[in-house]
Amino acid sequence: MKNNKDYILTLDDNKKYAMVNMLTFNEKKYVYLAELDDFNNYIIGEILNDEVIQVEDQNLLGQLIIEFSKLD
Repeated sequence: MKNNKDYILTLDDNKKYAMVNMLTFNEKKYVYLAELDDFNNYIIGEILNDEVIQVEDQNLLGQLIIEFSKLD
């Protein structure tokens, strides 16, 4: 993960994402990212060692979507 600006990230797929929000859930940090070229494409991932690991577990993903929706 390269941090180009404060809230713009370039991931391993070489696409740029805007960080929409960040939260801590069960003592882990998660980010909600939207692709800059297509906001319909998004990633919810865990921040681990300066990397964003996409959440694959459907139950956890559902919980995180609910938590993100509670934020401003």
